[in-house]
Amino acid sequence: MLQLQEPPSDQEIEEPEIPQTPAVKLPKRIVKKLVKKERKETIQIPDSVEDLEEKSILQEKEKPKNDVSTEKKARSPAQIASFLKAQEVRKLNAVKRKEEMNILADQQKKELEKKILKKALAIKKREVRSRLVLDTIADDDEPVESVLEKARKIASKTPRPVIPPVPQWTFA
Repeated sequence: MLQLQEPPSDQEIEEPEIPQTPAVKLPKRIVKKLVKKERKETIQIPDSVEDLEEKSILQEKEKPKNDVSTEKKARSPAQIASFLKAQEVRKLNAVKRKEEMNILADQQKKELEKKILKKALAIKKREVRSRLVLDTIADDDEPVESVLEKARKIASKTPRPVIPPVPQWTFA
């Protein structure tokens, strides 16, 4: 049996002074949490064995008596078969999606390679043209002004790509 000890008299207990803090209004959700926490922390010790018996009797009465079992109902063979079929279909669809993603990735890689090759060829052609211009200019013993004019003519003969202007969008 539990024996309750009586608390010491008021003279023996020394309570530390709690500094006064200004009152702060806390949000309701925090106040609710604090109240719940205090309720959990406060434990009431019954005065006698009779109180314990009364509380246990009250708790037994408060328990709802449900005849419904909590066990899951067994699946029928048709349900099991449809579930297995759904699993197979899901696996097949996953394989299809993976193949489609691989095909799409391969196509994107090929397109990127084409773009890179096209750009590399353009850079190489530009380099060859600039070398030709330098070779034609370097062979002559002409004055600098005439050389600059020739360079401008050769550079102007090479076609430059025309970039269309960006349309201006206006929203009213």
